[in-house]
Amino acid sequence: MSDSHLAVVPVSALDSPTNDALAYAATLAPRVIAIHLRTVAAETLEREWSSKGERSPLVVVDVSGPDSPRAFRRVLDVLERSQQLQQITVVLPSERDLDLSEWSSVGHGRNVVHPT
Repeated sequence: MSDSHLAVVPVSALDSPTNDALAYAATLAPRVIAIHLRTVAAETLEREWSSKGERSPLVVVDVSGPDSPRAFRRVLDVLERSQQLQQITVVLPSERDLDLSEWSSVGHGRNVVHPT
């Protein structure tokens, strides 16, 4: 595994599918970051995350409106540039996240996977 590879898990809740996605992501890349796109207050998720002692950092990004996929792509762009990454793998936690019309355009050098 290369340090220039990062796995990113979009998180909306700390549940079994999220835990499975985080575990799977850790097998794909040496670094894993969970990203929560906050459209409303997310204090509950943040509290749960820190109280459960999750190993992966949780990055909370405030977004407005229905354009979460675009906001997520911007986050990936920033990570790619700032971390000098060659590859980003997005691990989707659950079937509800598999609207491929939204996720198919995450960008070049980026893969979208779902642990099954």
